[in-house]
Amino acid sequence: MRWFHEGVDRLYIGVTRRVVPAVFGRGSVSAPLRGHLAAVELRTPLLASPGRQSLTARTMVGEVQAGFRWRPASSANRPVLIFHHGLGEIPYDFTLRRVFRRTSVDAHLVAIRAPFHQSYADCCRGLASLERFMAMCAVSVTLIEALRRTFVQRGAHGTTVAGTSPGGFVALLHHPSHGTASRYAPLLAGPD
Repeated sequence: MRWFHEGVDRLYIGVTRRVVPAVFGRGSVSAPLRGHLAAVELRTPLLASPGRQSLTARTMVGEVQAGFRWRPASSANRPVLIFHHGLGEIPYDFTLRRVFRRTSVDAHLVAIRAPFHQSYADCCRGLASLERFMAMCAVSVTLIEALRRTFVQRGAHGTTVAGTSPGGFVALLHHPSHGTASRYAPLLAGPD
């Protein structure tokens, strides 16, 4: 039966190589993050009503779609948890919904959707070049800061920026770029 299992493994790998393009296959050179951050243009989210919202951001690689979902706390002055998903986590709010499923946490909960995360095919397009990946990170960092500022202007006290895997890296990138959150909680992510 060993030949059968090896055959299945080889078939899986062969199909995956044909379906999923190589990461950074269209380029592994990029402007520094500082340049990508400076190039991002997006409107400050209004937070008119809870739920999912999409937005368009201008970047060095053109216009990209990002978004977020938020659930309000009992009052405007409650703290904010801004959470960034992991790479390829679709739907993007899956982890946050599972962790805070019907809990009594009285905080504004925000799930960020990075560019190139509307579908798995979209995620592959985002990983086609390092330039797109850097734009994705820059938009996420900028969106986190825009949302944080909006909640603070509405009266929120305290912000935690968190995320898993690449979402944790984005949380880490927010710190030197803005450093405005009260706390940072990168999960399964680190400088190594």
